[in-house]
Amino acid sequence: MCLTAKCIGKPTAITFIYSLLVPILPGDAYAINNALSADDYETCLKLLAHTGVVDKSSLSGFPKFDRMLIGTGPVGHVASLFPRHPLLKENQEWVASVSPKPRPERITFTLIPCDQFF
Repeated sequence: MCLTAKCIGKPTAITFIYSLLVPILPGDAYAINNALSADDYETCLKLLAHTGVVDKSSLSGFPKFDRMLIGTGPVGHVASLFPRHPLLKENQEWVASVSPKPRPERITFTLIPCDQFF
């Protein structure tokens, strides 16, 4: 984040992120422990959708999110879905583990939940 006099008042990623913040009740936030696997996180999402905590699409049964903050990168990836990566063809899993280079290891939504958002 730029904190010099030249940058004050200019939009930055962090100011954009803060502009999206809305009050969140403690019961509405779910932490993702980076030690959890993609399978565990997907199981949690399915449970939240099944119990009605998270709304789901009446057509697909996949969760519907109010907001989805995803990043993009210089090689053309969106939400850690990289060009020509096999995950782009995934049609069963909601969450997957991906490590495009030796580090960092990540979990990401597949296109399935992302498609429900748009």
